[in-house]
Amino acid sequence: MAQLTVGDIDQDVMERLRALAQSRGQSLEATVREVLGDAVRIEPPASEHIAARIARRFQSIGLDEDLPEFKGTPARPMDAGIRRY
Repeated sequence: MAQLTVGDIDQDVMERLRALAQSRGQSLEATVREVLGDAVRIEPPASEHIAARIARRFQSIGLDEDLPEFKGTPARPMDAGIRRY
């Protein structure tokens, strides 16, 4: 594995990285590795269907059932409890 040393990191950035690491229960080093990995992750081509991208993103949680499509089902407005007069 390669190593990287970065100097002159803004104090605010370091504090945010430390807070992020603590909230994840990780070391600072592990969090920085994840942040860097996420920053350079190659996104799928925009031409890929949105449903395929969503399915791939959530495949690790173990959803195996097919979900029914709601094509042609009109959306119902949400009841926010606001009365119109």
